[in-house]
Amino acid sequence: MNKIPRLTLFLLTAFMLIFIPGCWDHVEIEELAIVRSISVDYIPGERAPYFVTLAVIRPGEMAGGGEGGGGGGGSPTRLYSGTGASLDLAVQEATFSLTRQLFLAHNEVVLIGEEAARQGIYHIMDFILRNAQLRLTNSIVIIPGTAHKILTQTELLETGISEEILGLIAQEEQTSEAVTQEMFVMLRDMSTPGQDTFTAVLHVGPQPKKVIPEIEVEEREDGGGGAGGESGGAEASEAEPPEILTLSGLAVFRGDKLAGFLNHVETRGFIWLNGEPSRSIIAVPDPMDPTKIVNISIIRSQTTVTPEIKDGNVSFRVEVVAEGDLIAQSSLYNLSTPAMLKKLGSSTSAVIKMEMEKTLQVLQGMEADIMGYGASVYRKDPKAFQELSPWSETFRDVTVDIHVTAQIRRTGQLSRPVQLKR
Repeated sequence: MNKIPRLTLFLLTAFMLIFIPGCWDHVEIEELAIVRSISVDYIPGERAPYFVTLAVIRPGEMAGGGEGGGGGGGSPTRLYSGTGASLDLAVQEATFSLTRQLFLAHNEVVLIGEEAARQGIYHIMDFILRNAQLRLTNSIVIIPGTAHKILTQTELLETGISEEILGLIAQEEQTSEAVTQEMFVMLRDMSTPGQDTFTAVLHVGPQPKKVIPEIEVEEREDGGGGAGGESGGAEASEAEPPEILTLSGLAVFRGDKLAGFLNHVETRGFIWLNGEPSRSIIAVPDPMDPTKIVNISIIRSQTTVTPEIKDGNVSFRVEVVAEGDLIAQSSLYNLSTPAMLKKLGSSTSAVIKMEMEKTLQVLQGMEADIMGYGASVYRKDPKAFQELSPWSETFRDVTVDIHVTAQIRRTGQLSRPVQLKR
């Protein structure tokens, strides 16, 4: 009788022991080199052409304190670089100077330099796919020039340069001037017949110069005069204005290779063509005074793309329905009447259509169908799509019929502008 309870107790104890050593392979956070962003560049003509930089955060400095031997103060981001004949070898070389275990699971963005993108990004994506720590949700961003220079910039608002970049990506929907793609979306696009891929472009440059001459004059006067003034002027001339990061425009791919760039206006046209949500601000001519402008804020839009296949030829009908608000005007005319709002709607429709046509012309010149119009033909009639291949050449000459209907609903807090005294 006593053997059964003892056997049960033994088995229960043995079963519980299975869960006790669950952290046998744990690693303390202080022992990890946590990477938040990676930059990839390609240097033509070198035996080890891939140049990789890892942006590693230091938890002690992120928390506001210093770490022993850390040098005290400064940015919480430390950069480690390496070169190699492949991406794996470059990353391995970057770890030679690391005193902690490389940890890539928290990486969120991969910055790819222009030359590396023109060489082809599949090698980069293959590295991410095979790495057990890197996630397919990493954002891919293209950098004109070299990507390494982005990580050397000083953060302005966030706790690190990686967080600064991620903040820009999070805010892009408010401007409709860039569309950042995650890696798995780009892979899906590149593996879909009749579809090319794209992603956002990150620029770095100086802040805009002051536009008030009086301020510049006052600063020169403060820095001049006497030996002290000369010294101050020398320091001022040596101090370069800080550079800022700007997420604007699109990098267009044909296959896995960079085909070209779209500027911010062409990017907005692409958003209309592709049916992406748009919350942009459009400047249209004042219907009462064409020398003045009216700002229209687009609050919602819908795009419908219909492929039409007839006698072996394909064309597309693109219909856009947009709704916006009047948010600013530079004239004193009352534009809140139904007749004026209708005219503003027509002007907005014309501007949207013009941007769409301009973008379409640029993309057809690149032979890059990043809207996936060919994919819509493939879904509708795979056999007809095969007869149209190669799709890139067909897309170059395809006809797209664009129709835009825009309505202006509201005029903000004012029903009519304030009338000034004459």
